[in-house]
Amino acid sequence: MDRILLAVNGQRLKENNDYSYEVIIYDPEFRKAALSLTNALRDQGVKTELISKKENISLEEYTTFKKEDGATKITYVSKDGAVEL
Repeated sequence: MDRILLAVNGQRLKENNDYSYEVIIYDPEFRKAALSLTNALRDQGVKTELISKKENISLEEYTTFKKEDGATKITYVSKDGAVEL
């Protein structure tokens, strides 16, 4: 029984940690739009990382790395607007 309680408590700790955050990746020409979105999220208390997309790094690479790092949501800002990845 103790092992079950420890496992359940451990899962709860992982879900509600202080390390979760959202990521905004943007094409350099859409910096202002990305900043506006980031500021709106931060005003709501959402921890947010803002990243300017480099031409030599694919969105898939950014997404894979950031999700492994604990990002709960990744949004891409480009000519098509803000799209959740």
